[in-house]
Amino acid sequence: MRKTKLKINRSLSVDMAALCDVAFLILVFCIATSKFKAWEPMKIDTPSGATSIVCSLGDDSATGIIYITGDRVMYQIAGDSMVRKATLGQMGQMYNIKFSRDDSEAFMGAPIIGAPIAQLKQYDRQYQDWGTNISRPGIPYDMGSNELFNWVRESRKAEKAIHDRALLIDIKADKNVSYPVIKQVIAMLQGQNVNKFSLIVDGKGRY
Repeated sequence: MRKTKLKINRSLSVDMAALCDVAFLILVFCIATSKFKAWEPMKIDTPSGATSIVCSLGDDSATGIIYITGDRVMYQIAGDSMVRKATLGQMGQMYNIKFSRDDSEAFMGAPIIGAPIAQLKQYDRQYQDWGTNISRPGIPYDMGSNELFNWVRESRKAEKAIHDRALLIDIKADKNVSYPVIKQVIAMLQGQNVNKFSLIVDGKGRY
């Protein structure tokens, strides 16, 4: 008796619906977790480093970032709007400067503190005009004025009062900045017993 062989139809088509769903989910995840490079007030050519120590911060963590290039120093309170707002209020009381609601909103919209506190209102409003190239003078950092010292101290006090933790401090300095300027900024931090801070290099991590 002859045996009949069953013909098996083999289809080479692949259902791409599931793969498309997975690819879409991966894309959404990457977009949601990506952190875009923050705008900076001046070009800083950071030095290179050998070993990276990358700190993972929560969404509510605040960081004080000191920018140094040439003879200019600027300061940023990044990551927590409550700490920034509280710091502005404390500085206003210290220097007897009244900041209105509009002044406060302009300050919160300005990414960097880049001027003496007496000129802060003027420069904060100019941040809103992105088409204008404004050269910000920087914060006085000499021991006579103590403005940088006070911005750092008051932001540290605000972080402690609101979240009961120490404010993280980063320094991002141009590699061509003279050593006396770096030394003066570090001495300012040590004057507040801040002996642990991060130096940002190569734009890739903290060292």
